[in-house]
Amino acid sequence: MPTFFVKFGWRFFAYVYDLIGEPFHIHVIGHKKTCKYWIYEDGSVELSQNVGFTRTELKRIEQAIADQIKDIQEDYEHFCEENGYPVNYKTSRKT
Repeated sequence: MPTFFVKFGWRFFAYVYDLIGEPFHIHVIGHKKTCKYWIYEDGSVELSQNVGFTRTELKRIEQAIADQIKDIQEDYEHFCEENGYPVNYKTSRKT
């Protein structure tokens, strides 16, 4: 899976091998920082993991994802279709 986009010096991307065993999510990596967001079919997101990003940075990341969500989902679905992977969005939120 390619990089979806780069913003604020952070790379927004997915790992191909993650598509096999996990619902769709996006990774964000910056200098010695990383986080992961579950992506829901309705375009909402949920923070799954965070190492090093501040709350302010996470809000910026969430806004950047929200601004690009349609393109992210289209790229993901197109990739799955072309490579024989099932489209697999997370279906329920943490409680």
